[in-house]
Amino acid sequence: MTTTLETLEAMESELQQETYRFLQSVRDDAQTYNPEDIADEEGNPSIDVRLQVLGDGTYYHHSGDAQYDTDHSGFWGAGRVAPTDDDVALIETARDLVEQVLDSAAQSE
Repeated sequence: MTTTLETLEAMESELQQETYRFLQSVRDDAQTYNPEDIADEEGNPSIDVRLQVLGDGTYYHHSGDAQYDTDHSGFWGAGRVAPTDDDVALIETARDLVEQVLDSAAQSE
C-alpha cells in the first residue's frame, strides 16, 4: 500500500512545475499593482502564496491574505512572491513550497 508521503514524493516534479507556473502568474499580476498596496510588514512589495496538497494528491494554489483560506486540510507550504522576482527566485520558491509540503506529510506519518 502506498503511503501519502510516497504519493506526494512521486508527484514532486509535477508539483514544482505547476507551482512555478502559478508563481509566474502571481508575479506578473503583482507587477500591475501599486507597490504600497502589496507591501509586507517591512514595506517590501510582495504577495503571500501557498501550496495545499491533500492526501489523495489533489493540490491547490492560493495567493493573497491567508485569513480567507477556508479549507485547512492537507499539507501546506507558504512563501512570498515579489513583483521583482526573477525566474530563478520563482523556481527556488516553488521548490521551497513543495519541500514544506513533503516535510509536513513526513511528520504526519
